[in-house]
Amino acid sequence: MRQEKRPKVEFDTEANAAYIKLDAGRVKETREGKMESLDVLFDYGEDGSLVGVEILNLKKALELYVRPKIPEIQAIARKSSK
Repeated sequence: MRQEKRPKVEFDTEANAAYIKLDAGRVKETREGKMESLDVLFDYGEDGSLVGVEILNLKKALELYVRPKIPEIQAIARKSSK
């Protein structure tokens, strides 16, 4: 049975960034981009596959994407605690 690879997430609170490592390959090229209103760096490997993604200004990302979902997260937590 083939084991599914799980992304590894690292947080750097001093840099206010998060890195999501998607593959173990070496980074050959990094490209800047936007994901909605966030600044993102995309790392590509030797074969052109996406190796990792760095999200800059993590606090802004959390404000935009996590804060609006807090009531939903709390509801799920209440259901699972019963």
